[in-house]
Amino acid sequence: MLKQTLTLVLALFAFLQVSAQTVSVTSPNGGQTFYSGKNYNITWSSSGASSFVKLEFSTDNGSNWSLIADGINNNGSYSWLIPDNASENCLVRVSDFSNSAISDVSDATFTIKQPFITITSPNGGETFEGCSQQTITWISGGVNSYAKILYSTDGGLIWTPITDIYVGSGGNHSYNWSVPTYNTGNFKIRIVDYYDESISDVTDAVFSVTRPASYLTLTSPNGGESWSSSSVKTITWTTTGTVGNVSLKYSTDNGASWDWIRNSEGAAANNIPNTGSYQWLLPGSQAATSCLVQIYEYAKSCTIDMSNSLFLIDNNPAITVTAPDGGERWFVDRNYTIRWSASNLPSNYVAIDYSTDNGATWNEITSSQGNYGSYNWTIPDNVSSQCLVRVKARDNAAISDISGTNFSILQPFIRLTSPNGGEVIAGCSNYEVAWQQEGIQDYVRILYSVNGGNNWTYLTDVYTGSGTSGSYNWTVPAVATDKFRVKVQSYYNAAVNDSSDANFTVS
Repeated sequence: MLKQTLTLVLALFAFLQVSAQTVSVTSPNGGQTFYSGKNYNITWSSSGASSFVKLEFSTDNGSNWSLIADGINNNGSYSWLIPDNASENCLVRVSDFSNSAISDVSDATFTIKQPFITITSPNGGETFEGCSQQTITWISGGVNSYAKILYSTDGGLIWTPITDIYVGSGGNHSYNWSVPTYNTGNFKIRIVDYYDESISDVTDAVFSVTRPASYLTLTSPNGGESWSSSSVKTITWTTTGTVGNVSLKYSTDNGASWDWIRNSEGAAANNIPNTGSYQWLLPGSQAATSCLVQIYEYAKSCTIDMSNSLFLIDNNPAITVTAPDGGERWFVDRNYTIRWSASNLPSNYVAIDYSTDNGATWNEITSSQGNYGSYNWTIPDNVSSQCLVRVKARDNAAISDISGTNFSILQPFIRLTSPNGGEVIAGCSNYEVAWQQEGIQDYVRILYSVNGGNNWTYLTDVYTGSGTSGSYNWTVPAVATDKFRVKVQSYYNAAVNDSSDANFTVS
């Protein structure tokens, strides 16, 4: 009897000792949703257990268990990288490493899901007008903090970035999108986890974008061009309807990032007049094979058009004459600016020539000029309609460019049209002196004669700028004679003049 009592006491003591050793799972303890590839903390509390524990998980409500970690410190927390085991019947078990009987399991199941992004709008079939504001919406879970939004105009073959956006860890999201004006029914939207592009979604079907009533069409560069770095090239576009000031940007990475188009003075092409063309100084020493240009109306800040396909920027040596480039009328003894762009020359000097016979022979303007892109030229007395200018590298004449087509060198002239002879004008009346002119600089001088042009009396100087006509309201002197004449002459070159063809009468 005593022996039986002792056995019972020892068994009770052992039971009480085990009962004092406990482990209790506190998280995940049921109802949570965890995403594969993310880290979450398993937490537990313990009393009287050993210094180490074993962690396991089940995806079938406890029928089978897989090891998470074995023999880790019993410090109450463990960062668990969620495995790729999607299930709604998951449990975690924490066990004393020395005695697996001391353990605990999540009170209820939790869920493991794959991270996801689901676009909800636009999702196919919609029709939007270009340059309108539309809302892109989507749902996500298990994603990183940032996402990339892109669009395609060809059903998903090529993607163009819209923006990068902060999304936190998931939930409902939206972005106010300024729709570009591509007239196509093959638009799609794609949203991608910024750090893991395997997590993404694309609209289920294509949607349409129609052009607004007013829009721009980029004509150059429109794809396939090869333009030299540091050269000046002309961007051109057409306008349909009424479009205000425009802005221009370029990309060298197929639209992933954009920079301002700039001119030779370094000014950004932002809010510039909608003239249909712009002189672009290409970036220096920058070769790229994936270049695009985009144009948009400044007031609406949406892309109205973009190069249809990629063009190249190369580092080959090149010179491009931009003025005179054909059709100009330049006048003897006047100053005009020769302009060019050049890139990757053997030295920073150029030589400049001109021809008056369509390039058959050449005359030197300067043999060594700093490559500053401009030169102030005083036009020689070589009248011709077949003129060209050539700019070449001083140290390698093979690197050169010539005006696109002929320009003209002309003599400046003034042609008096009234009074030109035979008129009868009352003294003390007001009379309009009128003339035609070309190549005249800023001012003309008007004189009159009362003796048929033997002597001339100064009347006035008139500012005409560089216009092609002029007039002056003359108070006719009360000198009765039939030998009046009027003369108009260039202020800076009296040899350029014209006077009345014949006498007129003042009564």
